[in-house]
Amino acid sequence: MPDSPAQQGNADSQTKASDRHFVCRRCGACCRWPGIIRLTAEDVRQISQFLHLTEEVFLDTMTELSPERTGLILKDDQSSPCRFLGDGNLCLIQDVKPRQCRDFPEKWDVPQEFRRLCQGEWIEEARHA
Repeated sequence: MPDSPAQQGNADSQTKASDRHFVCRRCGACCRWPGIIRLTAEDVRQISQFLHLTEEVFLDTMTELSPERTGLILKDDQSSPCRFLGDGNLCLIQDVKPRQCRDFPEKWDVPQEFRRLCQGEWIEEARHA
């Protein structure tokens, strides 16, 4: 997605800017897309606590080394939705979901074919700076 646009001010030189933010409609499309979920150390800590698992058990059972061997990823069967996608397209770990998921799609370069599947929308709010 493109960066948030900024607009120059009016005649009295007051600057107007436009803030864009994404409103998720919980369609679950992004949770079904192929790919990997990278985990930070904080993700591991929070998710393991949330699931009432030790970090060691969480690491052993739900993570693996990334293909490029630079960090950990969520172990998943790539032919099915995310292991934490529940009924009604609800994230079972919503309160502690990985940073990668929390940053979606604002900090992602999402391919057009996947944008069409997503039911969320970008909302622009004008503000005075």
